[in-house]
Amino acid sequence: MSGSQSDMTQGAKEKQHRKERAISRDVMADMNTRLSKVKLVVAEGQERYDDVEHHVEGLEQESEEFGEEMQGALNITASTCLDHVKSLEDSLQPKVVLVEDELARVYTELCGRFKQVEE
Repeated sequence: MSGSQSDMTQGAKEKQHRKERAISRDVMADMNTRLSKVKLVVAEGQERYDDVEHHVEGLEQESEEFGEEMQGALNITASTCLDHVKSLEDSLQPKVVLVEDELARVYTELCGRFKQVEE
């Protein structure tokens, strides 16, 4: 009996060992499946990151170009305004001289009348 019990115990041990190996294989298969899914998610995340990075670089380039265009437009506007002010100054200068001359004449005339009144 002891030989027969030993054989049964040995058989039970082998059966238990096969069952444990099957469970281990299932666990490993599950882990490999999960690892594959994680790798896929990481790869998709990397693609999205690369896309976002590409778009950000494009926006930075567009922003720089826009800034340059705006600076150019501002320079043109400032130059146009300066030219307009100079033109107004040039056209008004003779009139200012006439007003100054008229003011000097009136002042001289008033001073002369004031002296006459004093006398």
